[in-house]
Amino acid sequence: MDVKEIREALKMSRPQFSEWSGIPVRTLENWESGVRVPPAYVVDLLNVKFREDLKMRNEILRACEAYCDAVRVNLTARIYWNEYFWPLVMTNADKFRTLPVAIAQLKEMEGMANWQVIMAGNAILVLPVIIVYLFASKQIMKSFTYSGIK
Repeated sequence: MDVKEIREALKMSRPQFSEWSGIPVRTLENWESGVRVPPAYVVDLLNVKFREDLKMRNEILRACEAYCDAVRVNLTARIYWNEYFWPLVMTNADKFRTLPVAIAQLKEMEGMANWQVIMAGNAILVLPVIIVYLFASKQIMKSFTYSGIK
């Protein structure tokens, strides 16, 4: 790769590339316009630095992806535990089990889901939250605005 290709691959302007590489902007302009030819060793060094920079960026991205995957797995496990397994473990009779457990059991019945009953159960699950929000929305907004005025 030549100097211009490296700069474009890094998506840098000439001043940014100049700061990154330590080469003056005017020299870069001359090399890219063809007025002068950069020495071969400079192009080789820039290629090595470019590959090292890409390798470092990839390592950082891989670390971030691994962290995000771990968080996603953790949150998914917590959601399933809280909504299904915890009430299932803590109760021993169907009459004590919570609505999320009942809805999950409805979905699993012989591969046939009775969607009207499942949606009605989901509406019953969400209804208390909506009612509390409707009655307390003004107080909730006031608490947010008062806490920001300190």
